Amino acid sequence: MPPDEYVDGVDDGILANFGASTILRKAVAMAKAAGREPGANWTDVAEKIYIPFDKQKQYHPEYAGFEPGKVAPKDEWNGGHGADKVKQADAILIGFPYDMNMSAAVRKNDLEIYGNCTDGGSVAMTWGMFAVGWLDAVRKVNAYFLTASFSGEKTIGNQVAETAS
Repeated sequence: MPPDEYVDGVDDGILANFGASTILRKAVAMAKAAGREPGANWTDVAEKIYIPFDKQKQYHPEYAGFEPGKVAPKDEWNGGHGADKVKQADAILIGFPYDMNMSAAVRKNDLEIYGNCTDGGSVAMTWGMFAVGWLDAVRKVNAYFLTASFSGEKTIGNQVAETAS
């Protein structure tokens, strides 16, 4: 089940699965650094954990079977919400702070896809994570995610550049 409160009863949430795989890999590295023998199968288990990835669209689905903008089956709804929108930034957290190794194109796709299907009334943490993600991905903040108005701002395409006032 992903942290996204709009769905439950789903399998292979990207954040849970990637987090578990990362924790196992780090536990192996820490055990070795401490001169201890890690669990015999920890690396094998970490490598076998399914990480959802759509090769055609080049992005990470929030969970197995997730399709952006498509209403999920009613048994996956939580609190009466259909999953045509997502509430949390969970899928984009794999870039930061989880630091998943991925191409810039995949990172950008994750941010764009989830930016377009995240509920606009979502929690503030979500939009902060999008801002960090865009800074990380393209070293500039996409104006689509900015909600504040800056003095001296200029719009260049869909990007905002702040100038000295």
